[in-house]
Amino acid sequence: MSKAKYLFESIAKAAKLSKYKCPSCGMISHKTVDRKLMITTLRHCLNCDLQYRTPTTSEQESKTFYEEEYSQPGLTTDLPSREELFKLIECDFIETEKDHSHLKDLLRLLASEKKDRLRVLDYGANWGYGVYQIDKFPTVSECVGYEYSDVRRRYGQENLGIRYVEEKEFGDEKFDLIFSSHVIEHMFNPSLLLSHAEMLLKKDGWLVIVCPNGSYSARIANQRWSKLWGSVHPNLISDQYLCSLFSWYKGGIYNEQYDEKSANLYLSNHNKKVSSYMPKTPNLLAVLKRDGASEPG
Repeated sequence: MSKAKYLFESIAKAAKLSKYKCPSCGMISHKTVDRKLMITTLRHCLNCDLQYRTPTTSEQESKTFYEEEYSQPGLTTDLPSREELFKLIECDFIETEKDHSHLKDLLRLLASEKKDRLRVLDYGANWGYGVYQIDKFPTVSECVGYEYSDVRRRYGQENLGIRYVEEKEFGDEKFDLIFSSHVIEHMFNPSLLLSHAEMLLKKDGWLVIVCPNGSYSARIANQRWSKLWGSVHPNLISDQYLCSLFSWYKGGIYNEQYDEKSANLYLSNHNKKVSSYMPKTPNLLAVLKRDGASEPG
């Protein structure tokens, strides 16, 4: 979407709105964090701590945007040709922009804690590159995907043989681990990730979230943090928001690191109330465990 079109649509929507409800909790109380293009504003919800762009995005607008307009350089939105895909498969995606091999240590330790191989859902699986790789990990029994975009889902089904789960099937599917990378910041209502996790995770299942770091600790270190929200990212996700949203989960919000020492730290906190460890890296990493003995607060 061009800046001119984005600005025009934002002005048109703002003229119709007198209140800016938080898309996550529906409350109105907020404080202003940042402004862009004269009319778009980043607001911090004083109830749930979500930082959200106004004017907000409806479910239908979100669907249309990601099907027809969303574009980023590289393989996130550019579906590879047959020749390109063959080369990616031939090297098993190693040392490409979509290499998921860095997850092996973390998933190995999670499987060790469970004492069995993991059934994994890639939440926001795009055209299936993550599912294809994770499904081959020795500590994973099966990996399937969930994807919002019909176009990208069809590509994964037809070219990589990926199995995707649809929302109507959520009540019938249970997973040991949900992995979601760079999804929640795009969602028209990010609290849906919690609702879906409650339907999809097994008792004591794990949820791993990676997203741009909108935490205050990261903003101090990153003077360009304002670029993290806008037309493509209607939400700027912070450690505060994730601690609020997943308040009855265990675990923590960390710097994005995947070495074995870090993975051991994540597991060592799996019986503690969800807490922030003041992440400063460009992306934050949440490693959360559903507490099967607790109910939503």
